[in-house]
Amino acid sequence: MQSIAEIVTNVQRGAMDPGAVVDACLKQIERLEHNAADDAPSLQAWVEVYADEARESAAQLRERIARGGAAGPLAGVPIGVKDIFDVRGRPTRAASPLRENHCADCDAEVVARLRAADAIILGKTVTTQFACFDPPPTRNPWQQGRTPGGSSSGSAAAVATGMCLAALGSQTGGSITRPAAYCGVAGLKPAHGHLSLAGVVPVSFHLDHPGPMARTVADLAHVWFGLTGELSATADSEPRIALLQGDGEHDSLDAWTPDGGAEAFYDCLPRLGKLPVVQLPVDWRHVREEHLTIMAVEAAAYHRDDYQRDPAQFGTCIATLIERGLGTPAHRYADALEFRLRYRQTLRRLLSPWDALLTPAATGPAPTAESTGDPRFNAPWSMAGLPTVGLPCDWFEGLPIGVQLVSNRAETELLGTALWCERRLGFELPATQGPTHESN
Repeated sequence: MQSIAEIVTNVQRGAMDPGAVVDACLKQIERLEHNAADDAPSLQAWVEVYADEARESAAQLRERIARGGAAGPLAGVPIGVKDIFDVRGRPTRAASPLRENHCADCDAEVVARLRAADAIILGKTVTTQFACFDPPPTRNPWQQGRTPGGSSSGSAAAVATGMCLAALGSQTGGSITRPAAYCGVAGLKPAHGHLSLAGVVPVSFHLDHPGPMARTVADLAHVWFGLTGELSATADSEPRIALLQGDGEHDSLDAWTPDGGAEAFYDCLPRLGKLPVVQLPVDWRHVREEHLTIMAVEAAAYHRDDYQRDPAQFGTCIATLIERGLGTPAHRYADALEFRLRYRQTLRRLLSPWDALLTPAATGPAPTAESTGDPRFNAPWSMAGLPTVGLPCDWFEGLPIGVQLVSNRAETELLGTALWCERRLGFELPATQGPTHESN
């Protein structure tokens, strides 16, 4: 498969028809979503596909280029949009029956940036309900009995299977990094506030991060350039990377067992050279508790009226989160916000000598579909608002596993570090015929 940079260059030169790129993605969607046979079940990655609109956008782009007009940095790139981002004239359902009649008057700011870069908005991808913890209908692209992760479930699965070249996701705890790891793609969680949340159904104002997902870090860097105009650093020189472990008593790798892919993870590390080890000077469990407090209170504030009017419309997991938020005293919320500020400063000091810290992207390969996975390796960085890049590193029993890079540097520098790691790790995502029936 050609890289996004190659496709854009060819489209801009008039050497490739953007309509052909769109049609190739639509063909994959037709094969894996609509015409899937019993032995290759639907991935259920899409809520709605804008086939006619996408073809029309591609035709308009082709005609403009033929007349000598300029084409943007994402010219002809079909992109999926997680169904919590507004797309003008289309519903933003957020996997909730409460929003069936919602119709967006204008694009979310991030979607508008994609259009301005001449990306093709291909449709809406599946999210967990209100981007929280309830399992989605989407299947893992590699084993149907496994989760694709959440909440950016459809975005990760669609990118992994070539149904789109990139997709928008969002992360409050681990909703970009973990689905990317489970599906074998790359994901960028930018620094908090770098991309606008205007036109995005919120979970938590202090914790929500919109960000892109793509098949490779190289593709991810190109999408980031299209969104921001920021060119990523080159991957020519060896970056300063340290392996992050826990606080001594609570090792950050303690969730990785031989059955959970620990051997595959450790086998990857020598490809990156001899990494020094640093310890997180904070109890991970305390960070997770304070993160959950902020998330619960802010989710409850947004959903309170609807929830109190009709709680049956909410999934079990988000209902539990809202109940926790409604029962949290104001002083506990204030304490959690104060902890967040202190914790962010602690991490910045820890990160100052390094280009990035490396951790597992998840606690193992994708678990069964009854769960969206464990965010313990992701929530600490969402809490701090620091940028992260997740990228696949190897396979374990037919499922991809990934690593995560955390940095206090600009996203462009972090992407340069991730590009260097991607080349060293040598992971390749094969073509998929859809999920198998294996569940273990």
